[in-house]
Amino acid sequence: MSDSKQLSFLDINAKVSFTTSETVSGAVNETVIEIGGLTKEKMGYLATSCSLWVPNYIQNQITLEAGYNNLYGTIFDGDVIEAIPSVDSADYSIKLKCLSFYQSLVNDTASFSFEGSFPLSEMLKVLADRLNLIFINNLTDEVYIENYMYKDQSLIQHIRNLSQITGLDIFSSKGKLIVKEKGEPVKEGSTFQVNYTNLIGAPEPTPLGANVKIRLNPSVSTGQKVNLTSIKFPTLNGDTYVIQTFSHSGDTKGSKWQTNLTLIRQDIYENSYAKL
Repeated sequence: MSDSKQLSFLDINAKVSFTTSETVSGAVNETVIEIGGLTKEKMGYLATSCSLWVPNYIQNQITLEAGYNNLYGTIFDGDVIEAIPSVDSADYSIKLKCLSFYQSLVNDTASFSFEGSFPLSEMLKVLADRLNLIFINNLTDEVYIENYMYKDQSLIQHIRNLSQITGLDIFSSKGKLIVKEKGEPVKEGSTFQVNYTNLIGAPEPTPLGANVKIRLNPSVSTGQKVNLTSIKFPTLNGDTYVIQTFSHSGDTKGSKWQTNLTLIRQDIYENSYAKL
């Protein structure tokens, strides 16, 4: 972006709240950020410069970093797709709806034609490189795609096509493009520990596992294994879980500063997608 500007760090009078989510299904990551305490100029800049239908528009990029207790990290990186200002009071505020890989969805199209059998991993390496992602292959055996021919589609759509054709989980997380079997956890990385040191309240048992709230932690990933230790619900202890979905939420002027995890017991997760 030749005409790019930086919003700059907000001062202590600003109020920032956010909700961002990620799922193992491979959906594009979304977030909603509300910023209050802005100057009129900053609010106006964000509100008027993100429309694709304005000549010489500026596409605003958002990088959201958050955390506490020395656990800081990037929890969202994407583009503003809608900016809604509020002028109901002297406190100029704006709601930003943001999407990851938005530029690739609307601008970066490609045609791929592979006759005969072609290794899936080689195709994903090309897509990962185009999207500036690190390719992580969690498959034990190579998968081959037969006669893949799609023209003028976004790179994200090509990934969705390959996921539908193969029945595999192909998704982005923490700057990586990951492929794995459905029902299997991501192999790389350590098992995440949930216990009294980071739990908020008590877990909510579900038929498949549990929903838990923990102190905001940017290091969690979809498909990651989890060990859960609960004092209130000891029957949940001893099993290994897999993160199917998570969301981060925070409010710099409020008490909400947490990560919500949807956990499925690993045995149920694996059996749900057992091959017939």
